Amino acid sequence: MFFVPPTWMEQQPSLRVCCLGIYNAIRRWPFAAPALVISLVVIGALVGLTSLRLGVAAAASHPFAVLGITGFLFAIVIYRRRRRLARNRHRDWLAALPSDSALTTRAACLPFLAWASAAFALFTAGVTPRLPFISAAAVVLALAAGLLAAVAAVAIVAALERLAERRAKRRRAPSRFVPPASRYAVVHRRRAGWATSASLAPLGYWPMAQARFSERPKMRARGLALYLLAVPLDAPGAVALAGGLVWLVTMHLVNLLVGVVRVAFAAAWWLAPTPVGTARFTLAVSHRALVGEIASCALLVFIAAGVTGPSVLHLVVRSALIWIAAACVLSAAACLIALRSQSVARSVVHRWIR
Repeated sequence: MFFVPPTWMEQQPSLRVCCLGIYNAIRRWPFAAPALVISLVVIGALVGLTSLRLGVAAAASHPFAVLGITGFLFAIVIYRRRRRLARNRHRDWLAALPSDSALTTRAACLPFLAWASAAFALFTAGVTPRLPFISAAAVVLALAAGLLAAVAAVAIVAALERLAERRAKRRRAPSRFVPPASRYAVVHRRRAGWATSASLAPLGYWPMAQARFSERPKMRARGLALYLLAVPLDAPGAVALAGGLVWLVTMHLVNLLVGVVRVAFAAAWWLAPTPVGTARFTLAVSHRALVGEIASCALLVFIAAGVTGPSVLHLVVRSALIWIAAACVLSAAACLIALRSQSVARSVVHRWIR
């Protein structure tokens, strides 16, 4: 037996895992890279030829503002991806391979790709004479500084979380029971024959439960705090109360629509092995949420009828009808996309929406 020394690639497990991930992405989406390059060139040309170059010039003149905004956004994306990677580590198809890459580094890959795309588009625009190359370089450097600051901030937060977990383990404090989000799915009575005759009708409870979970008292307090900060100091009390009620109802409308979209992808992944029809699935998922949308819009119209005049009432009625139509279209589109994916479990939209 002869000993074969390992190659340089075999001595770099993180690089090998990265190459396998890139190769898998290229095989899954073969036309994604050319389409991305073409779109970035077109975006760069548009930035150099249209009024968007004024925005780039303004961003170049305020690099610290760009650094702060992009750093905050990148930090949110990296932190959420890091938590998702930590939660789904046991289901990762590359988990069996040796890799010494930190979770923060892996989570920063997508923001790094976004930065590289923005840099490519800006430098493409900088080639044209209408956009100075110095402005494009300044924006790219500010974005890079924001990305590095976001990575450093998430790494510090992750280190503090690990330190807190170690201290909690040392104290051996008794664990507190956290009720699951499913407790918000209120079912008034048990369906007869639930064990022998399956039905998709109970799926309609889950968008409502998702909306209730998003509207728990802590989240409502945060939303009302933002509303109260926007209310003028000289506004009458009745107007402020009516505005607060309208704000809560509007947020309920948005949460119902978001709940339908999220439940559609999760339910489609769960029902992937079964031959479920599109119309039946859409009706089962969205019927209760759409009834809630109609009732909430009717409440808004009732409030407008009691507070405002006829002209504003007509505008509210028109807006409510447009919102109900948009909610129906978006719910049907979400259910159709969730069912028509080639593999919902591997869908990018499904992983993002969860």
